[in-house]
Amino acid sequence: MRGKRKRNASETSTSSLWSESFVDSPASIEPPQSVMTASGIGSVPMSLPEQGQTQEEIVTDDPGVVNTQSVDREPEKTGTGTRRKIVKYSDRMKNVQLHCEWNMCHFIFNRMEPYHSHVQEHLEEEKEPNHNEGYMCYWRDCGFICTDQGEYRRHVLYHAFHAKIKSIGSLIFAESNIECLLDSQVRNLIPEIPENFVCVWGNCDMKFESTQEFYWHVQTQVSEEKPAADKFFYCRWQDCKYKHENLSKLQDHTRSHTQEKCTGCPNCGAVFATITKLRDHCLRQLPDELLPYRCSHCSRRFSIVRLLRDHVRTHVNHFKCPQCEMTCTSRVILNNHIRYRHLTARAFKCTMCTSRFKAMVDLQKHMVVHMDMKAYSCSFPGCTFSCRAISTLLRHTKKTHQGISKAPYACHICQTVTFSTGTTLTKHLKTKHNLHWPSGHSRFK
Repeated sequence: MRGKRKRNASETSTSSLWSESFVDSPASIEPPQSVMTASGIGSVPMSLPEQGQTQEEIVTDDPGVVNTQSVDREPEKTGTGTRRKIVKYSDRMKNVQLHCEWNMCHFIFNRMEPYHSHVQEHLEEEKEPNHNEGYMCYWRDCGFICTDQGEYRRHVLYHAFHAKIKSIGSLIFAESNIECLLDSQVRNLIPEIPENFVCVWGNCDMKFESTQEFYWHVQTQVSEEKPAADKFFYCRWQDCKYKHENLSKLQDHTRSHTQEKCTGCPNCGAVFATITKLRDHCLRQLPDELLPYRCSHCSRRFSIVRLLRDHVRTHVNHFKCPQCEMTCTSRVILNNHIRYRHLTARAFKCTMCTSRFKAMVDLQKHMVVHMDMKAYSCSFPGCTFSCRAISTLLRHTKKTHQGISKAPYACHICQTVTFSTGTTLTKHLKTKHNLHWPSGHSRFK
């Protein structure tokens, strides 16, 4: 969701001075130490749009539905000295190539509707378990196995949506002359979807097993909204009070509820809410010696000024907890702090045991312990590793097959001492160097 947050006088002046200082010396920034008191966890989070973003009309895959989506207008110039050409989403969708990767199928489509129907046809052929451990996904480089047919169908249909946004990502790669250097063997590993998607717009309670059909449905619901008497468009998602005078802003906001992503990396499979974030994903992979912009606070280097500017914000604690002395860099972090440190309600209950949780994401992570089998297996030749969660598989791949250090945390005082976790580094800094972390935080970050 994007929108402007009203600033108080002191915050405006501080931000203005910071901006001026940044322009004078972009490669060496000292962040100011300003703090803004938060009003509380119940307010609707608002954030400023990323630099360079604009709005343009998008015709979705669903005929008759018109919405908007962020595209990026990069402030950086291309190698020829001209600004990057802006390409409409609707124009990109005319050039997508949707490859079916089910088993030995190699059909290619250029429209999402027939492609989605084609994938559903493959699913109709799998009415009975096709593996001795249950239902196995035949999507290439996946290997997902589960015992529940509903979860199996949701999983395969997500592959169809994932293929679409990765195809969009391929077009963006060609337009921007960028590439991803990460491991391509994980490009078709997708998140677990334990339950159907539920639309809670207004009085609607329709459920969907297809990710794409869920997004189409919500887009249609929002596009049919009419302005209220005060000329505002109101979000009718359950328990949401957001409003805006522009329907396109409401459509953008709705994606914060559905978690719809607009593009994906065709190489590693990562998904992103904006095209800018996909480009940043690639730019962050460049070696340090090629990164010209350096943060004077932590010496981390960046490829473009905007990434450095975004990074510097992480050094500024704008938000203060109203119940303790803890300060942090964003409202999301503050809300999580209040939820886990100051609230006691555990509204999310496991249906298979007595455990209760404060957030849905915690319940979803917990459900892995009730799985009868290990759904994910390492695809590297000769490796027999298997696990229940995709995060565990990715961690195994990085440590075992990509040579990433098992002790990535280093003491900035000792310089030669490293640790496997941030918690052990925190203990070292406290006991050996007598350092103390800020109030409200569990460790140094």
